[in-house]
Amino acid sequence: MAKGQNGEYMGKQVKWRRLGWLAFLFLGSLFIPIFASADELPKGFKVVGYLPDYDSQLIESTIDFTKFSDLNYFNMLPQADGSLAFSGSGSPDRLLSFVKQGHAHNVRVGVSIGGWGHDKAFESATSPENLDNFIQELVSTAKKYQLDTLDIDWEYPAAEFSQQFETFIIALADALDGHTALSICVPTGVAANGRELMDWSQHFTPKALHEADWVNIMSYDGEVSAGDHHSPLFLQTLNLRYWSTLMGGEAMGKLVSGIPFYGKADDGSVKTYAQLVSSNEKALTTDNVLVGQTYYRFNSKQTVKSKVQDTIDSGALGVMIWTPTHDNPIASGNRLIDVVSQTLVDNQRVLESALAPERPITTPTIRWWQQKESYLLIVILIITLLYNQIGSLLIPKKIKGKKVNRQQFSRALATIISIGIILILLIEVIWKSYIVPIK
Repeated sequence: MAKGQNGEYMGKQVKWRRLGWLAFLFLGSLFIPIFASADELPKGFKVVGYLPDYDSQLIESTIDFTKFSDLNYFNMLPQADGSLAFSGSGSPDRLLSFVKQGHAHNVRVGVSIGGWGHDKAFESATSPENLDNFIQELVSTAKKYQLDTLDIDWEYPAAEFSQQFETFIIALADALDGHTALSICVPTGVAANGRELMDWSQHFTPKALHEADWVNIMSYDGEVSAGDHHSPLFLQTLNLRYWSTLMGGEAMGKLVSGIPFYGKADDGSVKTYAQLVSSNEKALTTDNVLVGQTYYRFNSKQTVKSKVQDTIDSGALGVMIWTPTHDNPIASGNRLIDVVSQTLVDNQRVLESALAPERPITTPTIRWWQQKESYLLIVILIITLLYNQIGSLLIPKKIKGKKVNRQQFSRALATIISIGIILILLIEVIWKSYIVPIK
């Protein structure tokens, strides 16, 4: 080899120092985009949360926006004349703030119209004389507050108003014209005893439901007698089958099934998941706990995991939460929404192959670059690059009696090792990202 900063190898001049830095920059280009973003949950699978306006003060402490694809402000109220009004605990400022927060986290934000006890107002607002005004009010509200979704929560159209409900939904979908999504909230079709509650097709016509972009199923409050669990595990699958069949079959791709973050007592009183966990640590592992003298029935972490898995296995569009503000605080290590997110991560490959692309949901998880062997390879590479600069001091002046240019020899050795490690890392990326299936 020739003397000087540049060495001759295989008959060519090689600038070892520059080659070493090129190897380092090449490796860095692999890691920069990875560390710059969190892991993505499956695109297209919905995680819908309803946030009551009376819980607005809990948003900061309980809502991790990155865990959701959609969040609905609950609620605005239909008026008999076809106008809309905020509830007593709601306000335009609260809604605007909520929309701003959601959009800052790339979350679709909607407003739920209605709720329990407003069926008479819906009947009047959707009457022939008020329908046009009601539609105009809904479209105007969506534009004014930059809403991504209007969620119609008519609980519930009486049988004699089913055609009026259908006419209303068709007219609203036409007026929104795809600029704002339309969802419909429906009750549990199956009771906690496993039997159908009633023929809901007499109230929600299949044609109306198909006009919506998706349907949110309230798979809870299904108790029919004292001692019933209001939202047992099997209710998730049975509800999805029930509503898919009601819509004519093959409708799973439009269904989002609800999971309650609260428990109920025999007397109908309610406690949030956070309240139950703080009162009895057994709530972390069982669906039934004693709080005081009352026996509460709710969904533990394992049940939530199983429900999300059942929803995925059914081929449904997603899950819905009532309500995320009932969860433990964000700082807690025992949050139900984290169970939802992790279950989706575990099923990422299946979901992304089955669902249409949509907004990615980000959440941290352990991936290949966080594993011990990868850290070891990175450390070795850094040491090797350092060796490029100081390794010449460690190489003997002679090898087998021949004089050695230590500086050039160390740079050549460092470059070869660096390239080898980079190849190993590339193989690891390909193997763990594309060949090894996600379980």
